[in-house]
Amino acid sequence: MSFDIFVTAFRDKDVLPIPTSDVIRRFSAHIKDVEKDYGWWRLHFEEGPCLARLSVDEGETTNGFGVLRPPGYLTFWEIIAGVLKDLPCVLYWPGDRAVMGSLELLPHLPDDLIEAFGIPLVCTDGAKIRQYVEENS
Repeated sequence: MSFDIFVTAFRDKDVLPIPTSDVIRRFSAHIKDVEKDYGWWRLHFEEGPCLARLSVDEGETTNGFGVLRPPGYLTFWEIIAGVLKDLPCVLYWPGDRAVMGSLELLPHLPDDLIEAFGIPLVCTDGAKIRQYVEENS
């Protein structure tokens, strides 16, 4: 995919910091190296070549993360689904669509996010999230 995706945590209509170590742990088996000049972690997947790069704020907590050129590999989308299932996060990308892991997150989302994306799709299935992103990007 030739666009970026973003995952941000929310609580009480504001951005919620989450442990940076949790995000990195989820991707750790796929982190190849760090591009120090840009602060991106290069990702590698067994399924094949990958141009994906993970960007996470440095420090103990992060407001979320971005992935440049997310791969179509199911392994990647299962990681994203796990984040949405376990953390109060929303996945979004250029356009007007978003995905969240639980309807319980809806009252915590900022009004401007809902205005921009509508009510996010609720899903924690990696294959379905991948399909939804592909069909709506």
